[in-house]
Amino acid sequence: MSLRVRWPSVSRHLGGCLVGDVTYLTNLPSEICNETGLSKTLLTRRETIRLKHLQKTLFVYHLYDDEELLRRLRFMQFKGLMQYFEFLTNQLRGIYKFTRRFSYENVNSIVKRRSDSFVDLIRMYRSADPIVVVDFDRTLTNKKFHSLYNWLAYEGVNLYINTANPSIETVEAYLTKHDLPSPKKLFCNRGKQQKVVHMKVIAMKHIDRPLFCVDDELEYLEYANMLFYQCYQYTSGGKIRSKSINIK
Repeated sequence: MSLRVRWPSVSRHLGGCLVGDVTYLTNLPSEICNETGLSKTLLTRRETIRLKHLQKTLFVYHLYDDEELLRRLRFMQFKGLMQYFEFLTNQLRGIYKFTRRFSYENVNSIVKRRSDSFVDLIRMYRSADPIVVVDFDRTLTNKKFHSLYNWLAYEGVNLYINTANPSIETVEAYLTKHDLPSPKKLFCNRGKQQKVVHMKVIAMKHIDRPLFCVDDELEYLEYANMLFYQCYQYTSGGKIRSKSINIK
């Protein structure tokens, strides 16, 4: 006599939820999730998935060939792949160090929120104390960007200016002339490489905080992606667009 085993369907009902269906991690009670720390768990899940996509893009899909990847790592002043792996490992450690006070009014958005809307994403990450690193030339100096910059400051977001322009006086004079609030940190660098390296320094120092980068130049955003920033290009026409190198 043969023994027939009928395995349960992954989409069976468990506690009113259809496992494996579109209801996965949805319809969650926001108040309870915020009170019990589940909101932070959902944010941690979101960030680890994002890191997984970055690593898969670089080391499984090989977005850059070996020579180009090493060239980029040298430009960021990594000594080699092992030091970069150490950097990514610390980024993973940092995700779990995000504040336990994180909360959001609609926790279902933590799972489903796309990166298209910069403003909506900042609102979602707000209680995790994010840092937004902004370029100066052709980003902050684009007057269409001023309203967004002022909004970020008004919301109490940590604003850093990181620029390849070496003149602190030039940046401060521009802020004063246009009545823009001073950033929390201002980094004026001598050229492109120093600016990129400073992005790395910020990422290494603040592993326990979500990081965003806004720049008009795609080249900088490619490096910022490799440094685990969430990246946005601000165009001359005043549009802000999500720019990820990740292949999902």
